[in-house]
Amino acid sequence: MNKLPTPDHLALIAATLARNTNDAPDTLADAALKLWFSAREKIHIADEDQELSQHDQIMECRNDSPFVFEPYFPQIPDEFPISRDRFLQLMLPQYKDRADKLAQIGKAYVHDVLLIKKKDEKPTKDEINNAYGKWRPCKNSDQAEVWAKSFVGWRESDIKRKKHDAGLQSGKTRKGNKLSQKQIK
Repeated sequence: MNKLPTPDHLALIAATLARNTNDAPDTLADAALKLWFSAREKIHIADEDQELSQHDQIMECRNDSPFVFEPYFPQIPDEFPISRDRFLQLMLPQYKDRADKLAQIGKAYVHDVLLIKKKDEKPTKDEINNAYGKWRPCKNSDQAEVWAKSFVGWRESDIKRKKHDAGLQSGKTRKGNKLSQKQIK
């Protein structure tokens, strides 16, 4: 699916809209473009019950302007559909030969998605493994971009959270070491 409609597509949509109204051509073209993006968004939402977290990712993306397109893949996918493992390899090229690390990060992502869906009720290990196993392939470039955007946002916040937690732990360790040194003196 194209990111933007061709002039022929817009003209066809505008002509179809013109059957029911006498609006100016500019107004019809604007309405045709809005209809194009609305239809494109609906395509993303189809199958939301069967796709892992797709609904949440699309809802997050709805706030963006449809005219802004920023690729989120470090490497452009070469063909579709993209399996879960291939998706993770493309998103995390530094770990592409480390299936264990990719699975660990993928399951952490699934954990956080389930945490959001379950309204902060901690998912069990079986639920995480089950959802990770049911992760469906990306069918096309639009779906892959939505998933990539969600994954990149999650990964950035996950790294920040881990750095924050490490800093807190380091501070506790230093504080504990200072107290131990005072007891020795």
